[in-house]
Amino acid sequence: MGTPAAFRRGVGSTGGSVVQSMAAKKSKPTPALAKRASTLAEAARERLVKQAREDLALIKRRKAEIAEAFYDIGEALKRLRKEPVPTCPS
Repeated sequence: MGTPAAFRRGVGSTGGSVVQSMAAKKSKPTPALAKRASTLAEAARERLVKQAREDLALIKRRKAEIAEAFYDIGEALKRLRKEPVPTCPS
């Protein structure tokens, strides 16, 4: 024989959905679950802080490289302005 149609539809004996009645029950998290969630959240926070510090250090290094490059470009432009560049006959 098969499964009763009411059971397959998820309807309980009171006519309400089994899923709805299960969702209505709110239970408090167990201490172990709460501790695990807290541990995972702390690990995630530490990971984000570490990544943020690494990103800030990268930005600081790149800014220094960019500043050096602009300085070198400025020096080259000053040299080119002072001394005329000989033109090659085409």
